[in-house]
Amino acid sequence: MPKVKHAESPAKEKRMNRLSVQPYLRVTNLYFKLSYNGKSISFSTGLSCRPKQLDKKAFSIEGNESATNLLQSLRADFQRTFTDFLLTKRTPDLRKIKDVVLQKLSADPTIPTLNV
Repeated sequence: MPKVKHAESPAKEKRMNRLSVQPYLRVTNLYFKLSYNGKSISFSTGLSCRPKQLDKKAFSIEGNESATNLLQSLRADFQRTFTDFLLTKRTPDLRKIKDVVLQKLSADPTIPTLNV
C-alpha cells in the first residue's frame, strides 16, 4: 500500500518557513598592539576568551585569574622594557621590545600554558 503524505500542521509549516537569526559569541584570540611615534605592531598573545569576558581597561579576563595575571604581567613588562630603552638612550624599536619581552616569557618555566 502506498504511503499517504499527510499535510504538515499549520504551526509546523509556519516554523519551517521562518528565518531564524540568533546572535552568538565566539571565542576570540587576544592580540596586543604596541604603538609609538605613529608606528604600531600587533601580535597574538596566545590567549583567547569570549568578547564579554575581556575588560580592556583593567587588562583582565573575567573568570580566569591566571590569564588576567599573564596579561597584566605582559603589560608591565612591555612598559618596563620601553622605559629601559629610553633610559639607556636607545630609540624604542617596537619589534625589539616585543622580542625582549616574549623571550623572557618563553624562558620562564613558572608561567603555565593557558587555555582560556
